[in-house]
Amino acid sequence: MATDGGGWMLVLNYRRDGSNVEGLVQGVLPLSESTGYSHQFLMQFSGAVTQLTKEVRLFCSTSEHDRIIHFKSTHQGVVGIAVRGLTASNSADWWRSNETTTLLEGHTAALPFRANATNEDSPTRSLYDGFLTFPFFRYGTHHWAIRALGRWECDNAERYQDDTLHQVWVRG
Repeated sequence: MATDGGGWMLVLNYRRDGSNVEGLVQGVLPLSESTGYSHQFLMQFSGAVTQLTKEVRLFCSTSEHDRIIHFKSTHQGVVGIAVRGLTASNSADWWRSNETTTLLEGHTAALPFRANATNEDSPTRSLYDGFLTFPFFRYGTHHWAIRALGRWECDNAERYQDDTLHQVWVRG
C-alpha cells in the first residue's frame, strides 16, 4: 500500500455489509483490502516480524456518515496490541498523543484525538480485545468497534446495521 510512503502490511480487514451477522475470522491474514474479512495478530509470525514492527495504521469508514478515521501510531502500547492482540493497560493517552499519533490523508473524524476512554474502562472488557472491542472511544458519541456487543462503529455510537470498513496495517 502506497499510503504514507508505502510498506504497510494489512493485518485486519473487515468490510461489512450492514446486514451481515457473520462472526469474526481470527488467525487468518486478510489477502484483499477490498473483500477481506479476517484478522491476524503478529504474534503468529516469526519473532523478527514482531520485533521489526514500529508503526500501526488504522482506517475506518461507515455508511452512517462521511467522517473517516485514518491515522498512524508509533506508540509502543498500540504497536503491542498489533503484535499480541492484548489490550492490557490500554490508555486513551496512547491514542491521542501528538508525539506518537499522526493523522493521515482523508482523516476527518473526531477520533483518535477526542478519545477519553478505552476498553480498559469498559465493563465488557476482555484482555484479548485487540483492535476489536472499543480500543479507543469517546463515551457515548465516537467509538471504534468491530462486532463489539454486536456493534460496528466508526466515529459513531450505538450502530448495528451500517456498512463499515475497518482496517489495521503495520510496518517496520
